Amino acid sequence: MNAKRERWLSRAIVAAVVIINAAALAPELTIGRVNLNDTVFHFTIVDRLAAHPALDFWMPEWSFGYPVLRDYQALAHWLAAGAHLLTFRHFSLDVLFAFIRWALLAIFPLTAYLACRWLPMPRMTAAAVALLAPLIASPNLYGIEYGSYIWRGNGLYTQLVAMHFFVLAIGAGCRAIRQGRLVWAAGLLLALTFLSHFIYGYMAAATLLLVAALPGDTPARRRLVRLLWIAAMSIGLTAFQLLPIITDGPFINRSRWEPLWKWDSFGAAQVLGLTATGDLLDAGRLPMLTLLALIGAIAAWKQRREFTAMVCLAGTALWMFLFCGRASWGPLYKILGLSDAAQLHRFIGGAQWFLLLLAGTGLARLWTRWSTPVAIGLTALLLWPAVAERRDFLREGEVWGRANLAAYETYRDPLQRTIDAARSLGGRAYPGLAASWGSTAPTSRSGTRP
Repeated sequence: MNAKRERWLSRAIVAAVVIINAAALAPELTIGRVNLNDTVFHFTIVDRLAAHPALDFWMPEWSFGYPVLRDYQALAHWLAAGAHLLTFRHFSLDVLFAFIRWALLAIFPLTAYLACRWLPMPRMTAAAVALLAPLIASPNLYGIEYGSYIWRGNGLYTQLVAMHFFVLAIGAGCRAIRQGRLVWAAGLLLALTFLSHFIYGYMAAATLLLVAALPGDTPARRRLVRLLWIAAMSIGLTAFQLLPIITDGPFINRSRWEPLWKWDSFGAAQVLGLTATGDLLDAGRLPMLTLLALIGAIAAWKQRREFTAMVCLAGTALWMFLFCGRASWGPLYKILGLSDAAQLHRFIGGAQWFLLLLAGTGLARLWTRWSTPVAIGLTALLLWPAVAERRDFLREGEVWGRANLAAYETYRDPLQRTIDAARSLGGRAYPGLAASWGSTAPTSRSGTRP
């Protein structure tokens, strides 16, 4: 295939994936206005910032009150609040917030393509990664997949923003360290990743450290100098956010309500089990993405002296290893600068991204071995289980979401009267969790501030 045809074909694949992804996620624009997951927390912060822009403020909703933004990544919230202010508050904040989340999730295949091209990967391999990006599925493990972000999922808004910066920071960082290009962009993107999500910022930084340590044509001293420039820029831009976390560290506790695996992850046996069964990429369906990742790993191993293949293999090994968590490598994380309050299960994002790169490599390798009609048919056959499962997943979420909207409209007036009554009493009110007595209690329960 000549270069011009490959360029336009890769762009067409990415454009088609983004359009289809946006259409499949379109119900989120409606059902995403009334949420039931962590989006409620994030919307509260965005609402406060839009009304009273400030770098730090007290949030009475958090426990008995806490200055959340002092120790919590806030760039993602500023993104939404800034959009609200820049549009002169023309749009309802809940509608605008739903739109931003929809847009970020819809365009991730484009971000993945750009990150792969910076790595650098061939155009068709990058297009294959973009094609596979929306198809990841795990059993609610908080990875870079629909379930982490949509209405029926976990509402991880800060992670949604961070995963874009994360993959771009790695791509730009690889180019900066190896070629001396995009050094400023790598430093900026690494800083933006930290300011969006501390764990994803840590993963990006650790990955760039790995990239600098890998052998290659560029002298080690030059790689180190470039890495230090990236680190210096990133530290300078994030110091205002990182310093309070460091100074407040002794006062920050682990939540006793969170399951232990969120802090310590799952251990080597379970991580290997998730990988072997396909649940890390293909939960609840035939493990076709896992198969493609295996094909890609074999192809990368055969070309392991090439930089891109080396990065894909080493990155996969690093994040699969660290994803195992304290359950396997306990004391190691202290050495790596991670406190007991770091949620190590989020390292699944790094593992899934590099497995996705291998899967894209595997799919592109199959494309090169067959004529165009055969390659199209083979791709459709391989990906249909994942496409069908993701389609059903989104459709089921839409049904639940529209039922939730209908119930909200039915009880809008009683809900507002209850809220007004709670406000008139002063103090604090707690409606209970939907998963516990909050969904069945006949009357609201309220208490006053001690």
